[in-house]
Amino acid sequence: MRNHIQEVLSAKKRFFIIIPILMIIIVLPFSFIISYYINIQKYAHLNADGYSITDTFDVEEFKEFLAEDNLYIINKLYSRFNQAWKDRYYVMTDQPVSIDKTYGDHFAYGYGTVDSEKVSSSYVNCCQMNAAAIKGSPIELESGRWFNDSEYAVNDTIPVIVGSHYKAHLKIGDKTSIRYLYKDFDCNVIGVLKEGSRTAKNEYSVLDDYLIIPALEDITGPENEDDYKFEQKLYMHHTNGYVYSDRNVLEEQELLDDLCKSVKIKPYVFTSVPSF
Repeated sequence: MRNHIQEVLSAKKRFFIIIPILMIIIVLPFSFIISYYINIQKYAHLNADGYSITDTFDVEEFKEFLAEDNLYIINKLYSRFNQAWKDRYYVMTDQPVSIDKTYGDHFAYGYGTVDSEKVSSSYVNCCQMNAAAIKGSPIELESGRWFNDSEYAVNDTIPVIVGSHYKAHLKIGDKTSIRYLYKDFDCNVIGVLKEGSRTAKNEYSVLDDYLIIPALEDITGPENEDDYKFEQKLYMHHTNGYVYSDRNVLEEQELLDDLCKSVKIKPYVFTSVPSF
């Protein structure tokens, strides 16, 4: 009798040990899955892969392309990119500008990578960003404001946001002038970035020594030959952007091929797949 009672008690003990273990085995994977999908929803944009787009023109092909009446094609391709990827298409172009004043060697484009004596400190680092890139980058203002929608249009005066290291030189409300893609613009400082702000390209794309201007889009079209050449260069830069997507690169490349075919332009390709 005593042995029987001990067997029953042992069975009950095993039951109370096994059942929790089984519950853990069954429930734990589901909790990981639920947590995984919650995190996907929360961090999907931040953890998306950035697909870098580039054209495939060689030097001679590019010269020939620009020599022809192809502004409409480039402009249309840029519009197709924005329609296809919407707020997942980022323009983040590091195109230096000539500025009307010298602020110091550390602001100069190329400083630290070439002989500093050969670099003009009036030729400074500048990044052109569209609204999607600003929204999707780890970039914050210390003071001032962001660009508004109307300021992405090409005007004689454009707004500029300055990197944190410019604080001693340029303040909100200050005026300056730049030459961007061989076109002159007056600039109005509207904001100052927090130190360490960067673009979505990678962890090294810090903007402390940069001017930031909007990725300009001409609404009315070119009025003369100089405007036409400016816009050709402008939209070539804009179409060499980044796609931040949770789809795999083969799916996105197929879409990219279709978009290029739709405007009859030489195919663009994804040249790198950096992680945010």
